[in-house]
Amino acid sequence: MNTSAHPPLTSAQKRVGTYLVQGLGNQEIAQKMGLAPSTVGGHIRNSGRRLGCPSGSPRAVIAHRLLAHRQVPPPPLPTHSRAFKASEDDRELISAHTTHVLLRDIAAAALIPPADYRKRVTDLLHRAGAINPVHLVGLAHTLNILGSNTPTAAQVPKRTEAAR
Repeated sequence: MNTSAHPPLTSAQKRVGTYLVQGLGNQEIAQKMGLAPSTVGGHIRNSGRRLGCPSGSPRAVIAHRLLAHRQVPPPPLPTHSRAFKASEDDRELISAHTTHVLLRDIAAAALIPPADYRKRVTDLLHRAGAINPVHLVGLAHTLNILGSNTPTAAQVPKRTEAAR
């Protein structure tokens, strides 16, 4: 189901995207699909491009766009995630992963000191039952933590001038 103005993804891109939002890495996806890891990476990059993500967007940003544009289904909840209730701080940190490229920018958007980023993310991953930040974004869609609106141009991933 394609609810966006972007070109539809290929069936291979959708299959790769389904595994991506579950938090799997290129090697794991490649093994499941019988592809080379570089082919998986190409599908992820091309999916991001088709969904309007800037070149070099992190996997969490691409996963968010895949889910927000309803190109792939949200991942199933791990059993202990069913009881997870996101605080406002949790929501801000998850949301920051969907719009920012650099870790320091994610931390700044979530209003946490960069030195505390890893500890906060590790704690959030554990409480949510997520494998990594990409899976966390997927679970946030499953739990409707991020809402179901399609991203606007203002939500395109941001890079700082120093990163360009």
